[in-house]
This record gives sequence, structure tokens and C-alpha cells, in this order.
Amino acid sequence: MTPVPGDQSRHWPAGTCSGSALLDQFGSVRNLGTLAPILQECFGHEDRAYWVAALEAAGVPCGPINTVAEVFEDPQVRFRQMRIKLTHPLAGNIPLVGSPMVFTRNL
Repeated sequence: MTPVPGDQSRHWPAGTCSGSALLDQFGSVRNLGTLAPILQECFGHEDRAYWVAALEAAGVPCGPINTVAEVFEDPQVRFRQMRIKLTHPLAGNIPLVGSPMVFTRNL
């Protein structure tokens, strides 16, 4: 997970790294070197899915940071055919990210 500074009116739920001035919008950026090990200690004992579910249940806006492989396995990415191949005359097939904009006459 990646900590992202956000709205100062949001608070971490009780029991999940609460009570630190490091977590406000500006303190988290200025003190990232101090904050990163604290967050690792808090979040490092459970997997990403556990924390996303726990934070969402507590009303904390969050989402997973996917690996490239996970992105291309996502059902929506697969459905929209976002992974394309370009044939290069020397390098052969090169995997690329397709355009998110798809135009059709069937709308």
C-alpha cells in the first residue's frame, strides 16, 4: 500500500495507526522517512486485501496498488482489451497499453 496525504478532516479509525500528527496532509509528506517505518509496522502484519477491506469498512477511502501483472489480469482491463500488441519489424511483438478511449457507432 502507498500512503497518500488527503483531506485533513478524515481520520484513521481507532486501532489503525491513529493519533499521529505525521498523518495530516502536510506532515505525511514532510516526514515520509519517519512515517514509512511506522506504517510498515502497522500494516506489515496482514496482506493488502485484509487492509483494503478493513479500511473500506471503516470509511477510509483507499484502494490497492496493483502490480503490472495484476492490472492486466483485472476483468475490466481484459474486457476492454487494454493490453495490445504492436508488431515491430525488428523486435517482433511488443506488449503495450491500449487507448482507454474506444469509439463505436453502436452507442
